[in-house]
Amino acid sequence: MAFDLAESNIVPVGRRVKAYIRHYRHYAHVNRGHADTEPSAETERGYEQVLTDWPENALFWSRLIRTRVYRNDLSDALSCFCAASVGT
Repeated sequence: MAFDLAESNIVPVGRRVKAYIRHYRHYAHVNRGHADTEPSAETERGYEQVLTDWPENALFWSRLIRTRVYRNDLSDALSCFCAASVGT
């Protein structure tokens, strides 16, 4: 519900609040035993979008890297780690 309100701009919030809400929506699916309700590709896209709103957030980078490790793409995970370490 908070996500829908923030995305619709009914409740005016900043980009970082929106990013956190979006992050938590995807995090909750993966880490509360609901991984079957959201495909990992959707989770990964969600984290990528979050990072456009809050690129300096190390937690969000780590979540994105984990999604890539989970899909066994270690090269992509390493590239993501490198991008995070230079702050892009």
